[in-house]
Amino acid sequence: MRMQIDFYSKDELAIQIDFSDRYPFPENETSELFLFTCYALRQLSNLGNHLTAKTLAGLLVSNDSIRNLLQDRIELPSGEDLLLRLKLHAVSIVTQTQGDEEAIKVSSALDQQLSYNDEIMRLLEDEILARIPSLVAYRGKGKKSFEVFIPPFVVNQRGFGILGLDVNHHAFHSVVGLIRFLGRKHIGDNNYSNYFVEVAQYCGTAYVFQQIPADQVAMANAILKRVGIS
Repeated sequence: MRMQIDFYSKDELAIQIDFSDRYPFPENETSELFLFTCYALRQLSNLGNHLTAKTLAGLLVSNDSIRNLLQDRIELPSGEDLLLRLKLHAVSIVTQTQGDEEAIKVSSALDQQLSYNDEIMRLLEDEILARIPSLVAYRGKGKKSFEVFIPPFVVNQRGFGILGLDVNHHAFHSVVGLIRFLGRKHIGDNNYSNYFVEVAQYCGTAYVFQQIPADQVAMANAILKRVGIS
């Protein structure tokens, strides 16, 4: 399986997915969910502790936001809202699994983990959240791109140079664009949407609890099993 995400500018991107070898699953829909999960985990891991990663994780745990993107409604919440959603999601999980006392500790720790600089937040709002690329038809290699191959799971990026200029914007919108692309492909398929929301939430949850391993393929397989896809 191969995926190509080409950015022609910050305002246009094209996505292609090749299933010709029928790997890793015989059903394309399952392979798509697996591909998305691997890719989202990898980009979250690559972005590290940057504010862009935190807001992306907040987006992934937001049920309404993911469903909107799957229906190609592309207005994104504010950065502050996404960070708040991520915190509330994490605290809710800890409350349900470990009780109120532990949830209070986690809430306090997340206040530090999800803190942000006002100037960086303004940049993120203006340069990333407010500038959503259009999905367009493929017209050749883009100025910047991400290439994904499975097996083995490899993500190559082109056009960013040694310093990786603009990689945060493109990494964030490659994930957002992939959600929209798959949503268009499966428009009206509620079963697919429900699975997608679940796997997206697991990706965001793994990030906020710092549980993304080096082997994202193994975690992607585990996530699919958790949501009932064998």
